[in-house]
Amino acid sequence: MPQITFPPETRFGRRTLFKGAIWTAATAASGGLLYRACFGSGIPGPSLRALTEAEYLTAKAVADTFFPAGEFTVSAEEAGVARFFDRYISEIPRPKARLFKLLLRSIEYSPAVTLGSLTRFSRLSLPARRRVLSAWEHSRIYGQRMAHRAILFACAGGYFESERVLAGMGWGLGCTPPPREPGEIL
Repeated sequence: MPQITFPPETRFGRRTLFKGAIWTAATAASGGLLYRACFGSGIPGPSLRALTEAEYLTAKAVADTFFPAGEFTVSAEEAGVARFFDRYISEIPRPKARLFKLLLRSIEYSPAVTLGSLTRFSRLSLPARRRVLSAWEHSRIYGQRMAHRAILFACAGGYFESERVLAGMGWGLGCTPPPREPGEIL
């Protein structure tokens, strides 16, 4: 059986053990921070069910990008789309809710990649937010295109369930839906 020998300059001592412990602690801490940034639930914001304040602002910015004030008779804010997001995420199964929240966080930090800007999505101007979402829509990455469709579906669901939007479209049909809060899911 061959014997393993170490070169004379390679030693295993307290210093090597200490370096290894520091490296392990740094790796664990950064992994924990990354996990918390991606999957940490955070405390819901005031009067919110599932979204943190930052996630709510991102959802509001995304909805305002799809249905901006001035271009539609009822804006996303007037329709309560961001509140719909919050309710939707609070009512879907927890694993899917975590992925949806991760999608919102991805969109929030995506201008760094799509625009080369360190400004968060929720703080961008409307034309810049449109460029970011257009980059997601026309991405070569299948998952990114599907994420764009998922966020668009959620926005459209919240927008077209608004009583103000339905009334603006002439959808009275003689029946009155029961009263509900803005953004409430039927």
